Amino acid sequence: MNKKYFILLVLNFLVLIKVSAQTISSDEYFQMARKAAFENNNYRDAIQLSKQALKQSPGYTDIELFLGRVYYWSGYKDSSILTLNSALEKNPTYLDAFVAITDIEYFSEHYSYALNYAEQGLTYNPASKELLLLKAKCLTSLNRYKQAWLITDSLLQADPKNEAFRTLAARIKDYSSKNKLGISYDYTYFNKQ
Repeated sequence: MNKKYFILLVLNFLVLIKVSAQTISSDEYFQMARKAAFENNNYRDAIQLSKQALKQSPGYTDIELFLGRVYYWSGYKDSSILTLNSALEKNPTYLDAFVAITDIEYFSEHYSYALNYAEQGLTYNPASKELLLLKAKCLTSLNRYKQAWLITDSLLQADPKNEAFRTLAARIKDYSSKNKLGISYDYTYFNKQ
């Protein structure tokens, strides 16, 4: 009886090893989801793979952020915002979560919401150049040029070669000009009547 029990125990152990070797980890699902989205442009599969990864690791914030962005790229803005807010609730100081949700609101042209998220994120990450740049963009879009300029100017002083900072500074100067004068001409040439 002991031999049968031992053999049965060994067989069960081998089956468990085989099953566990076939189980895909949440990190592997995440990598597969990223490949589906970025290499294959298949957002539907990326969403499904991300959900599978989150089933295994519900608190994996980076996967939630990725899922939120993929939802947005797929046209599901509401699902995107819900997913990103869920990530922020679980990890309320996470810089990347604030950047992601601010980006989504900014690109959805909800500048006040985007500004609110940027400011919340800056309370936890006051030196974040990404959030400061997003805040300046939101302020520019809300026609609050003076505030936007103050932020952009400080960013430029810290990193004068940064192209994103320079581009925004030029845009703010252009938009905030009270008096603009432009000269243009058109030249039309006909070689036959």
